[in-house]
Amino acid sequence: MNKIQENKVVQLRAKGLGYRRIANNIKGVNREQVRYLINSNRFKEKHPELVDTDNSIANKGLEKRIKYFKNKFENKFPDFEYHSGYTGTDDYFKMKCRKCGHIQKRNAQCARPSRKKKVLCDKCEEKKIETKNKKEKINKIINLIRDEVSNRREHIKPEVAALKRISKNHRYYGECDRCGRHYFTNRSNSVHCDRCIDKIELEKTNRISNWKGKYIKCKECGKRFEMRSSKSKFCSTKCSDKNYYRVKELRRRKKLQENGRVNYKISKRKLIEREGSKCKLCGEPVDFNDYHYKEEGYFIAGPKYPSIDHIIPVAKGGTHTWDNVQLAHRHCNSVKSDSSALELDNNRVKISI
Repeated sequence: MNKIQENKVVQLRAKGLGYRRIANNIKGVNREQVRYLINSNRFKEKHPELVDTDNSIANKGLEKRIKYFKNKFENKFPDFEYHSGYTGTDDYFKMKCRKCGHIQKRNAQCARPSRKKKVLCDKCEEKKIETKNKKEKINKIINLIRDEVSNRREHIKPEVAALKRISKNHRYYGECDRCGRHYFTNRSNSVHCDRCIDKIELEKTNRISNWKGKYIKCKECGKRFEMRSSKSKFCSTKCSDKNYYRVKELRRRKKLQENGRVNYKISKRKLIEREGSKCKLCGEPVDFNDYHYKEEGYFIAGPKYPSIDHIIPVAKGGTHTWDNVQLAHRHCNSVKSDSSALELDNNRVKISI
């Protein structure tokens, strides 16, 4: 190999080409000569960065081949997309069906232009076979019914006509989950026959008649009201919300007592006197005037309204003591929820108002 050929080998190797591709681009040189030159000591001394000690050049070439193969495969078979596992044209790789998401193995030879055989999804084909088998079973049953009815007398002719009409107008044949009777239907997800559906509707109306027009006491305010459903407990959303938040607060207090001692002298004003009027989570000042009242008389706190934040959350064993509380905006506290400050930093949660 002369110096001109060696220089070409250096240039092509710097681009990340393998032995075979370098040999194809240079006349009179084969792959073994290129490999011998690159692995020789004089080449390693002059061009140590081009010696593929950790297969980095081969990996670069493989990435290019994967990208080329992916475009080639997806252009030829638009119903599939390349998933993983390609190493060469004679090996197997994984592809994903765009319709059902099923992942399956195929040989890379299928992407060649000379191969005209279609690639089919195994799962989609199984579904087609299942639907085909169902249709065949329905046709067999219909033919059996027709054969039995054809042997009967003339006074059964109306039944024959009805069966023929059913077989033409309905596509599915199922078994009722309630009574076990076989019936025809147009719905693939049907589980009850017409008789059982009528019975179910009648039972539903009977259940409604048991509570419709009935008056009960509200569990929150004690006011009598007419039931709107079988699960009615409160006369209004105001009472249901009041009950929900009271139960939630009782559970929180119970959890605080389980975690350890509770200091009931802690307040927002005392926290401000101790730490200043800045939020410990975002560093901006709090505002006691950031609130308003609704028409119903509800107190609504704004995002900058102060709140007491537990450094170690109560849900994770934190106590309601001075060493475990800090001042925070209501919005910042709700964003933090039951996670600690360390978890917030790790998850990179941005608290902004």
